[in-house]
Amino acid sequence: MRSLLWFLSAVIMGLTFVGVVRAHDPDVPELEIPEVSIVGERPVAASSQQFIPDKEIILQPQGRPAQVLRLIPGFLAVEHSGGAGKADQYFLRGFDA
Repeated sequence: MRSLLWFLSAVIMGLTFVGVVRAHDPDVPELEIPEVSIVGERPVAASSQQFIPDKEIILQPQGRPAQVLRLIPGFLAVEHSGGAGKADQYFLRGFDA
């Protein structure tokens, strides 16, 4: 009995919405949308751009190449935790592999 009520209510709901759903009338003209042009100037610098003065590079003692690479923004050079003889690990911001 309960399933019959669900079935009848579904049929009634379906018949109610049949009049609402209609196809597009081909005789109605389509809406014309004008083309839009956006003109602007380029920014002077990106927000993620960083300037490292040469004096800062000269004043910091650089024992290994990885220490120079640590000055690069978004670049991380770390020593491997496996002990002596292991290569450094290099990570880039935004790159997950």
